[in-house]
Amino acid sequence: DLSDAHSVRITPKAGGYLGTLAASVVSDTTGGGTGSVGWTFQVADKALDGLAAGQSVTQTYTMQVGDGKSGAASQDVTVTLTGSADQFVFQGLTKKALPSFGAGDTLSFQHTALGGHTEAGVLPDDYFVTGTAATLAGHGQFLNDVAHKQLLWDADGTGAGAAVVVATFATPQTNLHAHDILLV
Repeated sequence: DLSDAHSVRITPKAGGYLGTLAASVVSDTTGGGTGSVGWTFQVADKALDGLAAGQSVTQTYTMQVGDGKSGAASQDVTVTLTGSADQFVFQGLTKKALPSFGAGDTLSFQHTALGGHTEAGVLPDDYFVTGTAATLAGHGQFLNDVAHKQLLWDADGTGAGAAVVVATFATPQTNLHAHDILLV
């Protein structure tokens, strides 16, 4: 019927989706002619932090256009969300909780906060150890304590002083390495 006004309804095909898909009639077919529906998708950046770099999630919605009388036309809309690498920036050695640290992410520390032990750039390998004890005297070391899901800084590299917890993780970081830490 040429006098009918149309509306749009969006239905997710599953639960737990990230973000919001919205649609509206841009131009109606009232009186004849071609109508159109516009749609937008929004998701907060923080909601994507759980996706590792390159990891994708596909979400499908059914978009239904109807005139409220004689029926509706449906079409699926698919949205693909892809994670990217995150850089977590530290001010000094202040402890930070990182609930979403994953593959491809980096940690950024001010090199001056490490007591002048190293220059800006990627952390040298001998400044990092996986374990709970420093292994090299003469300069500080980051300690990746996998069992306790934390990263510590041992300022003297000997364990003589207490190491400081600088990051806590939601999951054990078995793939965290020196090249994942940037000094600025």
